Amino acid sequence: NNSVIKFNRTYSEWDGWASQVVQDDECGFVVSGMKKGARGAWFAKVDKEGEPRGQKTFEFSVGYTFPSALIRTSDGGYLSAYSSGGLIKVDKDLNQEWDNNKSLYGKFSVR
Repeated sequence: NNSVIKFNRTYSEWDGWASQVVQDDECGFVVSGMKKGARGAWFAKVDKEGEPRGQKTFEFSVGYTFPSALIRTSDGGYLSAYSSGGLIKVDKDLNQEWDNNKSLYGKFSVR
């Protein structure tokens, strides 16, 4: 195994629990997770050296669970899918663009 650890940090100041991460050419990494202590989504940015570069939380009326997936979208933003069926789309600066906080669980299948 030729893996090299670039950084190993604990972020106690974060407002969420991390679950998914994607690499970003601009900042380093974008993290998606669940907001601590409430129903909601949480996103954070970390630079290539592991330094925090911002975070945002979003509350919803439907309880969100941990995200099952996080992808970078063609417009440079991010889409996070939660195991409860909810979706949230944010732009490259982590500003919310839209969400579907209705439970979609079991409503469709991917073919």
